[in-house]
Amino acid sequence: MTAKDPGHLENLSDEQQQALRQMWAQLFDALEKASAHNSETSTQEIAEDAKLEAAEAKAPKSLIASVFRSRRNDDSSRSGTSGRSKSTTRKADEVDSFPVPKATLLEELFLLVAYDNPDAMVLRFLRARKWDVDAAIAMLMQCIRWRIEFGVRSIMEGGESLVSVTELSAGKGYFRGYDMKDRPCVFVRPRLHMKDDCDLAALEKFVVLTIESGRNMLKYPVETICLVFDMTDFGLRNMDYKLAKFMTSCLEAYYPESLGVALIVNAPWIFNGCWTIIQPWLDPVVASKIHFVKAAELADYIPLSNLPADLDGQDDYVFAYVPASESELKTVQELRADTSTKALRHQEWMMDIHAFMKITQEWSASTQEDTVKSLSVERSLASERVRMTFTALVPFIRSKTYLHRTGTVHEAGITY
Repeated sequence: MTAKDPGHLENLSDEQQQALRQMWAQLFDALEKASAHNSETSTQEIAEDAKLEAAEAKAPKSLIASVFRSRRNDDSSRSGTSGRSKSTTRKADEVDSFPVPKATLLEELFLLVAYDNPDAMVLRFLRARKWDVDAAIAMLMQCIRWRIEFGVRSIMEGGESLVSVTELSAGKGYFRGYDMKDRPCVFVRPRLHMKDDCDLAALEKFVVLTIESGRNMLKYPVETICLVFDMTDFGLRNMDYKLAKFMTSCLEAYYPESLGVALIVNAPWIFNGCWTIIQPWLDPVVASKIHFVKAAELADYIPLSNLPADLDGQDDYVFAYVPASESELKTVQELRADTSTKALRHQEWMMDIHAFMKITQEWSASTQEDTVKSLSVERSLASERVRMTFTALVPFIRSKTYLHRTGTVHEAGITY
């Protein structure tokens, strides 16, 4: 799907435009409610939050995220529930409160937006919930909650240093080329994954790092990717249900409407039993995008020039991990040490976010058509300013990956 398709940024009906404005209007309330403490919050926790909010501009985001995760884990252990996100199909008024300052929730929201258009991001959640605004708000707030608990910002800052070289070099999954609809292709080779020999937590971080970095392969107006699972030589030793469940959650709940098509190639009969377990986890819309094909049928989806030779294509590329050079490591070290410039770039970005949100609040509340049109122009300019200041901040909060080093990804904010 692209930004020009129905229900997307450049092709919205009057009803969908109204739903978008309503979504933003309710998002302001949701951010307020989510950051408010419930009656069980202790005086000590309130004091701790006040200190966090006051220190937010000075403290590294990775540290803040770790505090939130720790606090959430403590709350979970006291209540006897898991720290994992709950179902995203709940309504907006059922979303739990967070022991997190509103400023941090807002920042995480725009870290999710990244280089994207804010409306394009919101529309993903609206489409995923079939334009039910309440359900879309609940889903988005749960996504923000997961990002904080999982530590996405820390993962992007730490980058490949959080994953072993063995895992990075395995070639289990990598971006390479584009399909017939100009969607970035991700080739996954389960036969290279031995579930009993892997650190699941580290692998989950690597999945998120790859998704976040790979978003930069999208070329406007394309908004989705093509997943290719090469099941050649697959065996039960390769079947990792926990990892499969995590990847499913990412596609459905945390990066919704990002899958264009998933092609399962050369699946052996033994995978039938695995699929029987996996399929019920999938949302019907996601399931409808999954196709079992033979290697010879891949040419219907992907140009032969972009298909690996071992899948009957013409691309002789063999995955080879490219580690960071000494020069890159030195540059990153210098950037991380330059806390004053980072603080300035962060302040500029947050100021532009608040300016965008102020205009958006007026835009979403207005009932005058001329005012809405005028504010729409202002919002567009404000959105571009947010993108520009985010780009300037990126070198201080994100790290290069092999995708950058091989020229697979060209990220505006990472030029070193």
